[in-house]
Amino acid sequence: MGEISGTTTITMSIIFDARSIDSKEPTGVGIFSSTLLTHLQKSEIAQDLIVFSNTTQKKILSLPPDITHIHTRIPNKILNGAITVTKLPHLDTYIGNRHTLPNPLTFFAPNLQFIALKKETRLVLTVHDLSFYHIPWWYSPKMRLWHTLVNPQKLIERADTLIAVSHTTKEDLVNTFHVPENRIKVVYPGISRENPNPSILQNIPKRFILCISSIEPRKNIELLFEAFANLKKNPRHHDVALVLAGPI
Repeated sequence: MGEISGTTTITMSIIFDARSIDSKEPTGVGIFSSTLLTHLQKSEIAQDLIVFSNTTQKKILSLPPDITHIHTRIPNKILNGAITVTKLPHLDTYIGNRHTLPNPLTFFAPNLQFIALKKETRLVLTVHDLSFYHIPWWYSPKMRLWHTLVNPQKLIERADTLIAVSHTTKEDLVNTFHVPENRIKVVYPGISRENPNPSILQNIPKRFILCISSIEPRKNIELLFEAFANLKKNPRHHDVALVLAGPI
């Protein structure tokens, strides 16, 4: 439910774009999206939530029975190519053909993605960083092409509200794409309160530096190694370990 002027309530459907969760090997964005969706299912807006996913894989997203889930099996190359070339299908219309959608409607994207919507549908877009724009040479040719086709600037201009995961990202949006500050909300990613598997911590010293990251050039892990090597030269830090966590 949404509230206007503190008195009037309206029914609002929220389409959650879960396509980043369908990957065989979820990235940080995929884990962020999955965790966020898990918590939204337990929130007061769960009754207004419609989850959209698309994959040709046999295993699809598992959701509680009381959550509306619209799943399609269109090859991504076909769906993404159609949106890129023709700006169709409108995902809200496409989903609406399978489930009755009350107005107003909000489409929530937890990451940059191939998106086409009707003009009256609100878009809330999460932007994690603009590294693809500032340091494109650190991305593979395939990822550079993906970002070119997604056209982040158009998505950012289309969004009614932008969620930046840090104040640095907010400043980048303002300085790079001249987005008015009042359209940007800074919401830091949450942390899991679940206790880790004790076996994971068995061989880790008491003092350590933890880096959670994939191993790829744009993460600049080499600089971390150099900084850690310099730290170890100090006798006070001889017992500090460097712990890396994430996909290789």
